[in-house]
Amino acid sequence: MHDSVGDHLVVRVPNDQVELTSWRLWELGAVAVGESVDGTFTTLTAGFGSSNELSIARATIVGAQTERSDPGVHNAWKTFVEPYVIAGRFTVVPAWCAEPVSSSATTVVIEPGNVFGLAHSTTRLCIEALIETVQPGHTVLDVGCGSGVLSVVAAALGAEAVTAIDRDPAVVSVVAHNAKLNRFEAQIHVAVCELSTINAIHDVVVANLGGAQILVELLDEFQRVTRPSGVLILGGMLDVNVATVETAFAQWRELRRLHDDGWNVIVYEPPGRDQQRSDQSGRDQSGRAVGTADL
Repeated sequence: MHDSVGDHLVVRVPNDQVELTSWRLWELGAVAVGESVDGTFTTLTAGFGSSNELSIARATIVGAQTERSDPGVHNAWKTFVEPYVIAGRFTVVPAWCAEPVSSSATTVVIEPGNVFGLAHSTTRLCIEALIETVQPGHTVLDVGCGSGVLSVVAAALGAEAVTAIDRDPAVVSVVAHNAKLNRFEAQIHVAVCELSTINAIHDVVVANLGGAQILVELLDEFQRVTRPSGVLILGGMLDVNVATVETAFAQWRELRRLHDDGWNVIVYEPPGRDQQRSDQSGRDQSGRAVGTADL
């Protein structure tokens, strides 16, 4: 979602506020957050991909200051990112790491550049949700695609077409590069646009975005672009904000919730699905019950 910047954000907080402040930095768009403990206080250093996000975070986080980064500091986070396996199905490998030779899982290679979406908890949870949701032939919409890792996974699961959208022009080259790295150029189309400009409906819509409020604001758009028999995957919600999404999406049916390290991903089906099942069952001349797999 981001273009590179040469500054990073620094804030010193009491140790008992580290977790909440770190979560808030991630929610504001940080691509990396480091910690340095000094007695009863911890200094958090956060890198952001765009100057705009850095400015917003500085204005939002009390006591935060900006400092100039040299290229080595700005990319130091890469040292701590290693390949990881999701549900035994995929091994996500940063492009600067050697590919594991013993894994039986499908390898997905990602070069994130300076955009969000590689090893964060909410990214991993969305991958797990995609594994359980995407079927061969599905059409998938990746809203706020960042590095394109979710789009690549969807294509690897057999999606016929994946549309990856983001507001940031920087993602076009990043997603295109990752699609090529994984040989999915034909399946993945990336565009810089707002969700409101998307006209097609999709079998699966995944939105791993920066916080609960933006998910709520996009509710009507999500319903418009999600097929009535489809699925919506929402990511980027902290524990403290998940109730906001639950309330707004009360008419949607929750299929599953995934949780890790204070982050949540919720898998929904659109409102009216139960009525659709009932209507289809009534029309089934064979008399058999029509279940979810038939829709």
